[in-house]
Formats: sequence, structure tokens, C-alpha cells
Amino acid sequence: MDLNAFNNPNFDAKAWINASLKSKPPEDDDQSEVTNVMGKLQLYYQQVNSEFEETSQGVMKNLPRVLHDIENISKEAETLKHKMSLVKQEIANVEKNTGKSIAALERIDKIKSKYLIQKFIK
Repeated sequence: MDLNAFNNPNFDAKAWINASLKSKPPEDDDQSEVTNVMGKLQLYYQQVNSEFEETSQGVMKNLPRVLHDIENISKEAETLKHKMSLVKQEIANVEKNTGKSIAALERIDKIKSKYLIQKFIK
């Protein structure tokens, strides 16, 4: 029995049933073949239902852990955001303080250069 047809979005149940019944050997009667197909479909339905139930239980079992992990990640993201803000402030302060220091060093260097030039010219 080919169940791949059920995956097709344009699945036609009537055509699938007719094709399943036409594939039977000619000596079987129609009633027993219909009963056989129905029994197989019921077994497949039970298997799918059982797998769905197991998957649902697994999801429900793991959901609290997933929610807890999401909460922890959110807290870590907030902490990281705050730390990045502090680092940005520190960088701005260093740039501000360094700018003053570099300006002072430039003035000292100009004075020194002028002094050395004047010393060598005399």
C-alpha cells in the first residue's frame, strides 16, 4: 500500500481508494479487499497518532526548560547590553582624556623643536 500519496497537497481520496482496490488480485472479493485496506489504514492511523502523542509529550516535557533557557538568555543579553554601554562610556572617556594629553604633548614637542632649531641656528 502506497501511503506517499497522502503527502501530496492535491490528494484525492477517491482516486487513491480506487487505485488501491484495482491493484488487488482478481480472485479476491471486493468486500475482503475493502476490509483489508480499512484495517491497514486504521493501523497506520494508530501509528501516526501514537507518534504524534509521543512528540507532543516530549514537547510539553521540554517546554519549561526551553522557557527557562529563553529567560536566561534574555537576562544575559540585558547584562551584555549594559556592559557594552559601560565599555562605550569608557572608550569615550579615554578618547577625551587622550585628546587633552596628545594636545599637551604636541605643544611640548613644538616648544622643544623651536628650542632645538634656535640652538642650532645660533
